[in-house]
Amino acid sequence: MITLKELSAKCGVSIATISNVINGKNNVSKKTRDLVMKAVEETGYEPNILASSLRSTSSKTIGIIIEDVTAFSSPAVIEGLMHACEQAGYRSSLQNLRLYSKGIFDSGEGFKEAVAQAVRQVLSIKVDGIVFLAAHSRPVDVFPENLRVPAVVAYAKSINPKVPSVLFNDEKAAYEMAKYMIQKGYKKIGMIAGKADSVHTIRRKNGLKKALAEAGLEYVESNVFDGLWNRESGYKLSEELFKNDIDSVFCGNDNIAAGVCDYLREKGKVPGKDIGVAGFDGQEFAAYTYPPLTTVKLPLFQIGNKAGELLVAQILGESFENLELTIDCSFVEGKTI
Repeated sequence: MITLKELSAKCGVSIATISNVINGKNNVSKKTRDLVMKAVEETGYEPNILASSLRSTSSKTIGIIIEDVTAFSSPAVIEGLMHACEQAGYRSSLQNLRLYSKGIFDSGEGFKEAVAQAVRQVLSIKVDGIVFLAAHSRPVDVFPENLRVPAVVAYAKSINPKVPSVLFNDEKAAYEMAKYMIQKGYKKIGMIAGKADSVHTIRRKNGLKKALAEAGLEYVESNVFDGLWNRESGYKLSEELFKNDIDSVFCGNDNIAAGVCDYLREKGKVPGKDIGVAGFDGQEFAAYTYPPLTTVKLPLFQIGNKAGELLVAQILGESFENLELTIDCSFVEGKTI
């Protein structure tokens, strides 16, 4: 028998839309409603009876546990997540762990206890499902094995195979940016990255290495510097990097790139004219640097939206094993490359 996920793919609409049509919601156009009902008739799709009975006593509430709402990525992911939930008729209850404010940046005991407490709190209000939103990408184990509601991890990779993950493809995006730089004529590309042990740093370095190798160019270790994810780090490391023979810099994020541009302008050089500078993340300020920054834009809204759709699908009876969805980044062509 066809599943809800397969019916969604056949109709070319979201699982939430399928649910709204089947449950008689009036927030769907007649054209879409007719399309879905025709597909239901043709395929013989039948809603999961157990899931339907559970929905009849549901709270229609989604619990969202956020590592830190001040992380630049969090607001847009939350917006996408809440959009998907609202489309399916669910409201949201947010728990902000404020980990950055508390100085917790890893997955140690302080982290585990903070998450466990938040899970207990959202379960106490009888939520139908939980989304955990990470502040930075890494493997995380945040839900107990006996969790009684569906769950999804957004912006990180779930260690639990029963909990789907939605994240973006660092390495592919870095490869495409580096390839673009090479196509623009840059041959001696240096890099200022973030923390050396960050999965973002590792994947973005791998993308650069792949693009250089394909072009027959050398990845020079002495032209690659690890630092912090801030503007000051980009500025300070530029002094060391520009002692080397390079014609461009691939930066680990937009903050670092802004620091590199600060340094170049101070030395009387124009980013994009004298030295190429590429960023990563697509933060809003990148469009207002001078000149505007060429960067990779993360699919933050899309990550949240997909996480919400996956959670709703599970609430409606779908199951996912070892599901890790990666969403492609987009490209912002500024004036620095």
